[in-house]
Amino acid sequence: MNSETYTDFAWECLRRNKLYIKDWYSFKNQETSQEYQNDIDLIAKKKWGLLKFVDPNHATPKGVFWSPELSRRSTRIILSNNGYLTWGNIENTPNLEKKKLFLLDGSLCVKVFNKSNYFQFFIDDASALNDRSNIFLYVPLCLNNNISNKNIDIIKNIINNKIEGDDKEEQYLTLLKTVDDLNKGFSHRAIASEIFGEQLVEREWSSDSWLRSNIRYRIKKATNLINTGYLNYI
Repeated sequence: MNSETYTDFAWECLRRNKLYIKDWYSFKNQETSQEYQNDIDLIAKKKWGLLKFVDPNHATPKGVFWSPELSRRSTRIILSNNGYLTWGNIENTPNLEKKKLFLLDGSLCVKVFNKSNYFQFFIDDASALNDRSNIFLYVPLCLNNNISNKNIDIIKNIINNKIEGDDKEEQYLTLLKTVDDLNKGFSHRAIASEIFGEQLVEREWSSDSWLRSNIRYRIKKATNLINTGYLNYI
């Protein structure tokens, strides 16, 4: 994983999806600018939840933008003349990176991120951020309070460069390595030896052992995450 930026667990899953990889190689020659969505990217949104196709060989998630209809780290904002957070605050925050994606409908997605997390702002008018110093970002009150409060907490933590971790996602990353090893041609027993050690495998391995069942479970769980389960972590 790239330690210089956050780990997007959903992207780590999707970029291992063989059908997504096939789509990428089918459409990559039709991709143009990284900052602009094109017609081909609508397929990525419909099939995979991505706003733009991304090379699955790239572990870094900096160019990964998720559909706002699916992402729990996204909100549509209104630009206002008053509030508590200006676009200038975001532009001038140290250790905070930004990526923009101009969408086909004329709106703009701005992703802000640090080493541990990210958040996506969606703005209806892509040209409205020219005045960076005094335009406030306003989250509409029509959002569910729990969702709105959680979004605000994520934004504050990113701006304040608070480093967060998700133990569950970290645990699941080890499951993905199980599939990686399987794709490299490792046997179930070899995978078990790598995880549990050769001595335990030598002692416990059999056709109906708990150890063999554990490896089968890991592979099944990882495969489900790669196929569709990643959507729960966007």
